[in-house]
Amino acid sequence: MDATTITIIAAAVVLTAIGITVGLRLIPLARRAKRDLAKMPSSQTDARIRQDQTRIQLLPRPAGRRRDSSIMDLSGALLRHTDGSFTKAYHVALNNTIFGEAHLIERRINELARLLASRKPPDTIIQFRLSANPDPGRAIQRHLRSRDENDIAPLAGLLHTMGICFYEDAAIGGAFKQHTLSAWVRVPVKHHNDESRKGLGCFFPTLKREIAMRGLLGFVGALLHTLRETSNDRITRRTITDEQQAIDEAEKTFRLIEHQSPLRLQPFTRQELWEAVYLGHRQNSNTAPILPDVPGRDIRDYLSGETIAGDGHFVMHGNYPAAVVSLFVPPQPHIFADCMRVLTTNPELNFRHNVITEYVYLDQDKVRKRLDKRIRQVSRANKGASRHGTFEGRKAMGQLSHVREEITGDTEALVKARFYAVIYSEAATNKEDLRISLRNLDRYCEQLVTAIRRIPGAEANREEPAALRAVYHRGLVGELNNQQTGREILETTDSLAPLTPTESAWSGSPDPHTICSTPTGHLTGFNLYDRNLVTSPLVLLIAQPRAGKSVLMCRIINDVLATKANVRVRAVDYGKSLAPLVEVLHGRYLRFDQGTRTINTWDYP
Repeated sequence: MDATTITIIAAAVVLTAIGITVGLRLIPLARRAKRDLAKMPSSQTDARIRQDQTRIQLLPRPAGRRRDSSIMDLSGALLRHTDGSFTKAYHVALNNTIFGEAHLIERRINELARLLASRKPPDTIIQFRLSANPDPGRAIQRHLRSRDENDIAPLAGLLHTMGICFYEDAAIGGAFKQHTLSAWVRVPVKHHNDESRKGLGCFFPTLKREIAMRGLLGFVGALLHTLRETSNDRITRRTITDEQQAIDEAEKTFRLIEHQSPLRLQPFTRQELWEAVYLGHRQNSNTAPILPDVPGRDIRDYLSGETIAGDGHFVMHGNYPAAVVSLFVPPQPHIFADCMRVLTTNPELNFRHNVITEYVYLDQDKVRKRLDKRIRQVSRANKGASRHGTFEGRKAMGQLSHVREEITGDTEALVKARFYAVIYSEAATNKEDLRISLRNLDRYCEQLVTAIRRIPGAEANREEPAALRAVYHRGLVGELNNQQTGREILETTDSLAPLTPTESAWSGSPDPHTICSTPTGHLTGFNLYDRNLVTSPLVLLIAQPRAGKSVLMCRIINDVLATKANVRVRAVDYGKSLAPLVEVLHGRYLRFDQGTRTINTWDYP
């Protein structure tokens, strides 16, 4: 044998030896693994394998129905919906007239009723959202930023710090609440070219474009792509020119509402609108992603990326249990302008919830025709019952005739209103947290139902499971919909306008020196030296005897000494009520007794 053959045989022997050695080592390992697998419970192993296989299958297609949204895109500071309509959002300033004169709220509600009755495109929706959240202590933060650090009374500062710590602990415990009001207006816009881009009017242009891109050999692929694009996805597509014309048409209605509104409206910026919509749809998120400014994008995947599930009296939106309380019977027989104060001034409603009032403007000509038809039907039925008719028939005729008379002119209009509240409980990530959160959710719903029922004649209740799954999605931010849910109240605008929350407690001074809580459950602060809020240097504290006037005055004196530099306080005391404060702060207390000697001012430097 030559050297080459010997080399090949030697290499083969070496490789064979290596293979035998590896095999001898792997065979015991395989036997040991098989023995360990046999010792494992078969049911546990099979269940784990099936669970893994199910998760793998659900990766491309998760279980349940895919969430959808009517919000398609952001056009500047407007929401663009799939049907081609637009929504604009406003910050609404709440009026501090809870303890004011009654004519102020009545005048505001009358002006709001005229706004709702003004001519607008049919199916225009005006939604007011009153958001109530626990107050983390914003007044305390403003106070700490505005206080002076030097040349203050040290003993007064110690007492003042104890009071601030008390309010801070109460705020952390959720004892206070804060209100914010926003208005959302959705205007339906129908462009004259919209119908030409639906059905066959959209199929052939799309097919022609795809064939031009793919060529004749790609006809099958072009056809399949065209069928997917032109399927009934209920999306209104427009050219850039047509879209701008539709926006200009919607802006006319927005400007009309802004000019006629009795409330101060501040439009949302594009970033504020995106954050409000995104965080409203994604409850687990704390920040909104950066949205590229590219026209024509589809943002539904951004908004629908969080699961909403539940088949009971609550739904899980992310980690937060939620429920809905709806108004089934409106206030009757009369509704008052200040009826919403039972919600805004109730200190027990300090949990997170949104009170939503929606008004849908109807086609008034069609409404009048349907009302006339209903009057004729009731009249025929009433005459056929007896000679003079039934009591129910005569009452129904009187009510219908009264409504028909009110909407004869342009000052009144019939609208559909929906009034409901979305309640959220604390986040839950395990069974124990969920049990506690659901118990709190039930308590929150009971408190809100009780508060709404305090309105004379109003009847509210918690939504049943079947209705909750349909109603909750409509309560998300920006999801305004004119389709009926069975919770609509058809009435004139002057009867439904008081359901709009327009007032709350005073939020306080921007740089307060004194922090206090109010009977309405708010934490506020005031600054007597702020001439923008207190134009007169004279302040009166009026209360009945032993109601706390002297205690409040001592509190204000101590807070001023603890927060303002180089302050000197002089007070005239009747009854020695200020004596304890003077003693604690090491001040001078001058007491005058009756005697023969006259008062000499030089004796008191």
